[in-house]
Amino acid sequence: MNGPMTTLYAALRAPSLRALCLAGLAGCSSVAHRDPVDLEAWRLLTRGQAELALAEFDRVEADALDDTARARQNLGRSRALAALGRTEAATAAVEQTIKHAPSASQGYVDLGVLQLERGDPARALVAFGQALELDPNHAIASFDRGLALFQLGSLPQAREAFARAIELDPNLGPAYNAQGVLLAKDGDLADAERAFRQATEAGAGIPAFLNLADALMDQGDDRAALVELNAAVRLAPGETDPLLARADVILRLGDPQLAAEDLRAALAIDPSLGETRALLTVLDASPSN
Repeated sequence: MNGPMTTLYAALRAPSLRALCLAGLAGCSSVAHRDPVDLEAWRLLTRGQAELALAEFDRVEADALDDTARARQNLGRSRALAALGRTEAATAAVEQTIKHAPSASQGYVDLGVLQLERGDPARALVAFGQALELDPNHAIASFDRGLALFQLGSLPQAREAFARAIELDPNLGPAYNAQGVLLAKDGDLADAERAFRQATEAGAGIPAFLNLADALMDQGDDRAALVELNAAVRLAPGETDPLLARADVILRLGDPQLAAEDLRAALAIDPSLGETRALLTVLDASPSN
């Protein structure tokens, strides 16, 4: 984007721990067992109630659990702690998962995600490699390995990892989004646009819509970009990034009054947006308003 509201979007982010939890119990099948005593804790976690989930996990008597159940409990504790921003404690908990279930790939995947969030892609890459040694068909591990490779600057290998993730799971939206970012970096905007469209259709969320709009703007189609940003605002009405991006496009299309409405909406969500407030002041002072 080249407009006055240019914003950098975190297009290649590791999936949050909460997003991984939203897959439900299936995400932990490698350390699951019948009739788990911590089932209610997992249900709370999938609903985003991390504090309640952590309390429920901690309520379970660890001494009464076998290794498989203890691994599962620590995996849940790790995800709850990560959702609460307690990264160090989350890492310690997931290391206990690996201790009690060393042949289960999911613990290594979660460990790698935490290391990415801590800014250590080299160690994350090792963890994802260990997960794939245990389960070569783990699509999320392959995708996350691509994220680590991207952060390390190994772009050809990252591209291969994302392609492998899509091969394993054709509905893995973030992998299409990542492919689109790499295509855009290569200047292949048409193919990047197609990848971002696949990402939005596969449920990759707001980053995919923002990247799709960006690719359309870079190809000179601001009105098509506006259509995608309208969809993003509808999808996440409480987030500021879609509103700010849409204001940018609307300004480019020559309607500062309408752009100002989006800026006000963004400031209502997050009053700390200083640059947005400054731009709104300029727009409000302009003769057209």
